[in-house]
Amino acid sequence: MRDDFLSGTRTALAGRAGYLCSNPSCRVMTIGPSREAVDDLATVGVAAHICAASSGGPRFDATMSSDQRSSIENGIWLCSRCATLIDRDVVRFTVEALQAWKREHESYVERNIGVAHTREATPTLNGRRITVEAARIAAERAMGWEHRLFAQLLRDEIRSARDAANNLGTELLLGRREFLAPEILLGRSAHR
Repeated sequence: MRDDFLSGTRTALAGRAGYLCSNPSCRVMTIGPSREAVDDLATVGVAAHICAASSGGPRFDATMSSDQRSSIENGIWLCSRCATLIDRDVVRFTVEALQAWKREHESYVERNIGVAHTREATPTLNGRRITVEAARIAAERAMGWEHRLFAQLLRDEIRSARDAANNLGTELLLGRREFLAPEILLGRSAHR
């Protein structure tokens, strides 16, 4: 027998997640208007079980009661892609990891109620903003992920430095900045 969530539990999970995927590296919008009908919705959101709803499922906990398995505490709101991913790799996506995702995401939603956002979620690593690609590599933690992540962070730094150099070059061309040769700088500092 499968301990599915009640409709109200699914609605509460979605609302508490702001209808965003709770995976901190994803946070994709999971609901929107459908063109089928004026009052219809299109959704890619899933109320996923942290511990499986039935025996043999991912992260099943035999010590849980049926009520506990179908409770909101055992649920997490995800996009369908992330819901599939967490059930295909229970070694990486542990009960503790999913509970942390849920706590962090609900806190994120709570902090951002009424705040206008004009950009997608920005992934971070140790408090530092990283690209979505770097976050994906870190989340997947495949063989050699540390080297792949370092390479991506290095590419991000190079891209950032190149952008800064291009901006400086543009400012020099437009006359917004003055170019001073090293000998002029040294000459000026010697006279001061």
